[in-house]
Amino acid sequence: MWFRSSVPPAFLRFAVVVILLQAPGAAGAGANMNARFLVHLATPVSKNQCGLVSNPPSCSQIETRGQVGNDYFAYVIISNVNSTAGLSSARFGITYDGAAASGVDVSSWTSCANGLEFPSAGWPAAGTGITVTWDVTNCFHPPIVNQFAMGVVGYFQVNASTPDEIRVTPNPTDNQAFVYDCAAIEDVIVSGTVIPFGWATFSTDGTIYGSDPCGLNAGSCHLSGPTAVDTGQSGIQYTMDPDEVTATGSWKAFGNAEITSSNNSAAMVHATTPGTFSIAYQREPDCWVVDGCGCSLTVQVLAPTPVRPTTWGRIKRVFAGSGQE
Repeated sequence: MWFRSSVPPAFLRFAVVVILLQAPGAAGAGANMNARFLVHLATPVSKNQCGLVSNPPSCSQIETRGQVGNDYFAYVIISNVNSTAGLSSARFGITYDGAAASGVDVSSWTSCANGLEFPSAGWPAAGTGITVTWDVTNCFHPPIVNQFAMGVVGYFQVNASTPDEIRVTPNPTDNQAFVYDCAAIEDVIVSGTVIPFGWATFSTDGTIYGSDPCGLNAGSCHLSGPTAVDTGQSGIQYTMDPDEVTATGSWKAFGNAEITSSNNSAAMVHATTPGTFSIAYQREPDCWVVDGCGCSLTVQVLAPTPVRPTTWGRIKRVFAGSGQE
């Protein structure tokens, strides 16, 4: 016999979510074990603020540069998700300069998920955390953009009074960050050889990058080579740390230089004219240095020392013993 429960639907959803969050899972071994938490800055909009859920940025479009004094929506996005497995919940924290009128000021948080939220006390103050869920009957399958599924969780309204950073962190309540997929499989997200937590940087002129760890090979990166060379110098070698070389790695020079030869781990460069150039290593397709997927080094190209022409007047002064040029 069928009957209608007297328990409110909201309570039933809450109970299901609690069961989901307490269910045993294969921590760190599920479909979303490579998930990364990103911060993406965007200009505030008055309508469709969660439109990025269905139209998220790609790894190379994540914006981590903010300018002091400007208003932003700071979106929390989970990248490297398995879209088929989906997302049913996520747990994370945030940190920034929490002093009033100093550094980043967060005025509000808005979830773009369709489930419940479990914030810690004081959220979204600096050093707090939250667990966000999606409706278990309509589990979230993030869209794939250029290889990687991008799950938009929600956004903060922010403005920086002075230079600062806003970072995603593990939830400080228990020092854990995790995601659950639609089958209630848990993946605990921890820092290892890759830092899976991104941040946005606010500077006076808005030109300083934060960190965007989107992509399979994002994270720490070390490039070696000279930082000052002569104009016209050839055979300048730059190398990658052997442990950080990838099969798809490639090189690019920006500015006053050109690459004459390269392989996965090293590049030879010719410095063309005085000024500067950047030599960059891309660790995977569609994801460059500014996306957290590679390394770069800025190099100064020194102007040649001027050679004064030999003249009869200069020769006579030298022979006269003045020694002055």
